[in-house]
Amino acid sequence: MMDKCNHATSIMEHALQLKGEGKDFFLSKQYEKATEKYQQAIDYIATGTCSTPFQSEADIVRITCLSNIAMCHYKNGNYAYAILACNDALEKGNTPSSDNIVIKLLYRRGMCHLLLSKLPEAKSDLMIAYGIDRDNVHVQKGLIELKDRMLVERDKQKERDLYSGMFSSGKVPAVKEVVNTTEENVTKDFHSSSSDNNNDKTYGSNSSGIGMNESPRLSSSMDDLAKGVTSEKVKTTTDFGQK
Repeated sequence: MMDKCNHATSIMEHALQLKGEGKDFFLSKQYEKATEKYQQAIDYIATGTCSTPFQSEADIVRITCLSNIAMCHYKNGNYAYAILACNDALEKGNTPSSDNIVIKLLYRRGMCHLLLSKLPEAKSDLMIAYGIDRDNVHVQKGLIELKDRMLVERDKQKERDLYSGMFSSGKVPAVKEVVNTTEENVTKDFHSSSSDNNNDKTYGSNSSGIGMNESPRLSSSMDDLAKGVTSEKVKTTTDFGQK
């Protein structure tokens, strides 16, 4: 038993060394090399560990490395691979050490979905993260960015519907009519949004750097995004699996 535990200790020490080397590469912006080191740490842990407390420590190191791998892929613009790493870390059976790591993973996966124009998936991840910690400034900003993107997509769809209706009816309006309609819509949008812009405030903060008060713009974002999910409960850690 002692030999087995000594072997487990040796495995953990080497895995932590590989993780540290990965961090050094990450800080020097060598993301591919950092990914390799983090993956080596994960693979080394998989060779075998002793029972508690070594297994618990091994799980923490593995999930942290997966989170770091996701960040490396994000930095390199490999958003699909980043999502896969987050899925692996959040799958059922894993036991993230704290809500903080869960929020990080959900935020990173949500932002990757957003960058891949998968807005429903981005909304799901960011809303769950927001449910865990409403004061997390990164999640707050992510939700505002999501709302802005949804508004852009809505306007694009309106424009597509407008021109689709024009040509499907066989009646193309005069150029002057189109211009007047466009100008009228722009004027309405400007006046309806001016009050929101005048009320926009910066986030409050405390010693930890996390906003304590939601800005009016975030409140508006949450009202819009929460439609249809008002009865949704915050999922437990083990519910954050691959979808």
